[in-house]
Amino acid sequence: ARKLAGVSTRKDVLYDAIAKAHHSYPCTATMVTDPETKEPILHIGGFTIREEVEKALEKDKERKLKEKKLSNR
Repeated sequence: ARKLAGVSTRKDVLYDAIAKAHHSYPCTATMVTDPETKEPILHIGGFTIREEVEKALEKDKERKLKEKKLSNR
């Protein structure tokens, strides 16, 4: 998460930053293809990270919108 601090939320920029952080982080993931998904295990991890970052951004957006509505009362 620290590597994403201050990164633009524009998808192309964000996804590039996620990929760089994910691929440069020391791990034991493999490029062996998962038989069910037909994707390398390392890629599955990257997809999962992107999904979770998107969820966190959406949650933060909703929180900020709620705070703004409350402050406008």
